[in-house]
Amino acid sequence: MVINIDLAQNSKQRFAAHQLVKKTYLSKFKVNIDKLHLLHPEQFESDTLLAYADDSDEVLGTMSIMYPNGDGMFPCESLFGFNLNNYNLAPKRYVEVGRFATSDKAKGDYKVVVSLFLGAIKHLQAKQINGWTATVKDEIFDFLSKLPLPIHNIEQLPKLKANDPLNFYVNEGGSSDLHLFDVTMQETIFSFQKFNRFLTHGNIKIRF
Repeated sequence: MVINIDLAQNSKQRFAAHQLVKKTYLSKFKVNIDKLHLLHPEQFESDTLLAYADDSDEVLGTMSIMYPNGDGMFPCESLFGFNLNNYNLAPKRYVEVGRFATSDKAKGDYKVVVSLFLGAIKHLQAKQINGWTATVKDEIFDFLSKLPLPIHNIEQLPKLKANDPLNFYVNEGGSSDLHLFDVTMQETIFSFQKFNRFLTHGNIKIRF
């Protein structure tokens, strides 16, 4: 299967990405992302990547690249109560990567995750971004940890209100498996070089 990567350009593509994220978070974590704005009203500019199956145009996965707001706040600070002030990431031209979701068809297919990261690398290079931060669950963190990727862990605990719907997401199974970290672009490019063969052989096509 050939995987095509697009950068969302219209409301139809953004809606498709949103629906996949919504379905994933609702089914896995009992979180309705449409209601998060009630407790987390801050707005963040973002770009959205979509992975499509070449033979059906089915959306296999999505990832968002989110930018800090005018105050230098990142989405993870708004959502989870983290504090990145000491790391000075916004002035260093860092972004946040998140809103990962994959379709039922793509479960267990690591090439879908790889394809999204390859698309993100191309887009972030064009934007002259120097690095990224992320807050992810075990599945994505374990995948990244198997790469020669120097992940800088940021040891902080989420600070959520008792009625926050993200509590189940954070403490699924009774304990948190949430990982907060940052990585430089140079290290990311180097670590994903081995996957460039998928681009060379046409298994993954970046269409922007």
